[in-house]
Amino acid sequence: MKGMIITDHDKKYYMDNVLTPLTDCRNEFTNRVETEYANRNIDSFLKELCQTHGYDVVATLVSKRIKDSVLDGRYSNSVKEWAVNYQTSLPIDGVPEEVLQRTTAFNTHPVIVNSCAVTLDQNKKELQSNEKESSDTSTIKEEKISYVDQLYEKMSAQQDTYREWLLTQPPSEILNHTYEYTVREDILLVVETKDITEDEAKELLKSDTPLDDVYDRFDKKDISYMQDIKQTFSEIASHIKEYDEQKGMD
Repeated sequence: MKGMIITDHDKKYYMDNVLTPLTDCRNEFTNRVETEYANRNIDSFLKELCQTHGYDVVATLVSKRIKDSVLDGRYSNSVKEWAVNYQTSLPIDGVPEEVLQRTTAFNTHPVIVNSCAVTLDQNKKELQSNEKESSDTSTIKEEKISYVDQLYEKMSAQQDTYREWLLTQPPSEILNHTYEYTVREDILLVVETKDITEDEAKELLKSDTPLDDVYDRFDKKDISYMQDIKQTFSEIASHIKEYDEQKGMD
């Protein structure tokens, strides 16, 4: 799949089902795993990680990292075998390989990653069972967070994934998306500063791709941005003309 071009529709699907889940999991994993390993708390950490992100997402992230460094002697043979043979349910085959590699790349020491892989392999049933038990309380946990905050988190994850994808593109393509990226950042700012209502956020959370939806609708609007630029030209030209006329009178 290397170098494969995907449509906007496909991009949304893979962002929601592959790239965003893996990015969120990777960020939490890398932020905490070294401390948890130093505190001899890897088992509890992975249990919590699987509760939050799901066993398959965690195992996919770790196994992909090992497969991309399969010649590294710091990984045990049994861990390498587990990583190569791990069958993920995520639709990763539809994602360009360079994008997937970038999404799952991190710099945690192989010895720590190896330890995580051993735990994921040996405690698979327990971690999957724990994941199912935690789903029963997920609704209660969500109710403690405002709809606006939930929407911001969801949109931020989309933007993180979009940014990761954009950085894999050639410079000319990045320039083509500069306007879109800037507008998406401004949309996020509106949510972050809570300039929308709880009711609006609640409705938008029903969408799988709220950031894309808002941008697409905004992009179709007849806004006065270009007209404002033209008006600015006119104002400056008039100002210069008045200055020259005044100077001539002097």
